[in-house]
Amino acid sequence: MPIGYTHFTILAVLHHYKRFSQPHYLESPSIDFMSNYISDILTTLIEVFNADDLPFTRVEDDTALSLAFKGENGQWMCYARAKEVKEQFIFYSICPVNAPDERRRDMTEFLARANYGLPIGNFELDFRDGEIRYKTSIDVEGAELTPALVRSLVYTNVMTMDTYLPGIMAIIYGNISPEDAIAQIEMRSPASFDDSAVVSTEDKGTE
Repeated sequence: MPIGYTHFTILAVLHHYKRFSQPHYLESPSIDFMSNYISDILTTLIEVFNADDLPFTRVEDDTALSLAFKGENGQWMCYARAKEVKEQFIFYSICPVNAPDERRRDMTEFLARANYGLPIGNFELDFRDGEIRYKTSIDVEGAELTPALVRSLVYTNVMTMDTYLPGIMAIIYGNISPEDAIAQIEMRSPASFDDSAVVSTEDKGTE
């Protein structure tokens, strides 16, 4: 995954339909200055991210957008992918730390326990390199991807990653069972965000 990104934070993400008041630190490209053809799905994503003041970068042959998110429990990269032919929108939160080989079986159990009962989306683990991600997606064949649907999938996604991130880190770095880690996470309230989460926006270079 590319490492370079522009950092942003979200205020009051639980109230994600609210317009955010923080200033623009990076001017996201407008549709007029992009390629001659942009898919309907990608157009909707760009419009929503611009409206919500979420800086992003076009990646992967202009079929996806990358952006960074900071929650209460960490920060990580996100990817919004438009699959126009299949008429699908997929949003990923990528865990900032990969699970080492010796922790992947415990991580598999932790993520399976986390996934059970989650109403929207699911965690995934790549056994090749230990990458962990949370995915929300929708098939809009014969329908329209509305801004409300985009916001629902995006903000549900980052809130879920932020909620379970402490458990993921405990499995990687601590000496705790998957069952205990889940029990600790699910006894807490869902992640919430306030003004204390605001940090300066800055451009990150490619390492």
